[in-house]
Amino acid sequence: MKTIMLAAHPGDEALTLLERSSRTEHWTARAGCASSDPDLFFHDTDTPAARDAKAICRDCPVAAECLAVAVQQQVRHGIWGGLLPSERRPLHAADARNRKSGRHSRAHG
Repeated sequence: MKTIMLAAHPGDEALTLLERSSRTEHWTARAGCASSDPDLFFHDTDTPAARDAKAICRDCPVAAECLAVAVQQQVRHGIWGGLLPSERRPLHAADARNRKSGRHSRAHG
């Protein structure tokens, strides 16, 4: 089991993701968006459609995995883990600082 910590600022409560290597299916197979129109998730601003996509993410059992992948891969567009690109920017910055300092664990997508 790996623990991945992401925090927007030092001292912030961290987002913890537990990955299980014994998992038999990829996390995307369990994603709430798997049966949705992918275009719904490619909004970069807070629009009614973006809010609809974020509502799907709120109930998603793998939102944390999704968000961790987006942050670690520096995804700059679309809604991932229920967050718009502007909402992920602080996490991208924290991830970059953690990588630079050697305190980062990598997720396996």
